[in-house]
Amino acid sequence: NDFAAMCRIEVLKLRRTLALWMVFIAPAVVVSLQMLIWTTMKSGFDVDADPWLMFQRNVLSMWAVFMLPLFVALIVALVYHADHASQGWLRMFVLPVARWTVPAAKLTVIVVMVVAATVALYAFTLAGTLAASAANPRIELTPEVPFLLMAGRTAKVLLASMVIVAIQNAVSLRFSSVPVSLG
Repeated sequence: NDFAAMCRIEVLKLRRTLALWMVFIAPAVVVSLQMLIWTTMKSGFDVDADPWLMFQRNVLSMWAVFMLPLFVALIVALVYHADHASQGWLRMFVLPVARWTVPAAKLTVIVVMVVAATVALYAFTLAGTLAASAANPRIELTPEVPFLLMAGRTAKVLLASMVIVAIQNAVSLRFSSVPVSLG
């Protein structure tokens, strides 16, 4: 299958790159910042507030507004930059594969990276909530973790991020300059 082969090539090109590391670094930074805020908190919460959902709401807000657009712009620019910088497009389009498989494979790899970062964010959020609760005795977690509600909120942010991915993909496909593709 030509498409699967092109996806494997894209994954091989990403080995040992900053783009691959950012899948885990970006969510960890957001959750760490929220943990820092919560562990230094001087007072408790309102009586009706669910700490699991509050922590996640804060993390998702920081992720969606600040880190996600930067993360997507960076990984898309890095994925496309390798081929723009070395004139790799000329070599890739002489391969015996359909022309559409080259950009489609890049887009697929980028979407998988965004999904992986979102899954990492969800896992780090759960762990971060537990760690913040352990570090600050004023945070009293409920014994029931709202996994499905939290997963649904995360999925909504992931779905919304696909618009950013599509825009960044189109810009990076068209322009070879990294500053232009970063916005």
